Amino acid sequence: MADPRLDNEARYDRMAPHYARLLRVASLGTISGHYRAVAAALDVPEDGSVVEIGCGPATVTPHIREAVGDGVRIIGVDLSSRMIALARERAEREGWKNVTYEQSDVTVWRPQDLVDAVVFSLVLSGLPNPLGCVDRALAWLRPGGQIVVLDSFLVPGRGFANWVIRAKAPRLGVVPDDLPLDALLARLEGPQKTDFSAGIYSVVSGRVVSGRKPGTER
Repeated sequence: MADPRLDNEARYDRMAPHYARLLRVASLGTISGHYRAVAAALDVPEDGSVVEIGCGPATVTPHIREAVGDGVRIIGVDLSSRMIALARERAEREGWKNVTYEQSDVTVWRPQDLVDAVVFSLVLSGLPNPLGCVDRALAWLRPGGQIVVLDSFLVPGRGFANWVIRAKAPRLGVVPDDLPLDALLARLEGPQKTDFSAGIYSVVSGRVVSGRKPGTER
């Protein structure tokens, strides 16, 4: 079976102009609440830094900015050049001085300095080796830094939610089986999980495990 992630760059380039509207429709209007939950999970210093992986056309950025303040540096990264172009246009239009966007493949990208938080919003299950990407992100964090993930997780016993997650996966280029919830939670210290939309979406957050050497990957 072909990997649905292989053409994700082209898929999201095509979706970029309509991405925000498509998510509102697909989530029955609840997506903004999920984004606010992502932002609310962040706990970073007033002069800290947040990396937003799979930033899209800046759909989550305004919620993060509102939660963390203008003093926190936000770096958005996306594989889609069209998504990044739209995000930069919005940042210029809104006057976001603390936000920059970079077009790159997250499997090779890394920040110049250690950061305080990394956000994966509706992107992690669409990345090759998603748990490996989490391990890379953990290596970017300062001691006590955070990972925050918004995604869809397959959970035993949730028949309807699991059916919806599997049904929508090929259209979005994601592979939910490659992102086991237990393995993600085991990588985090003090993990927390909040479910939305009958368990179709969840926000998972936690901190880098104590004793992990900053700047190294597993």
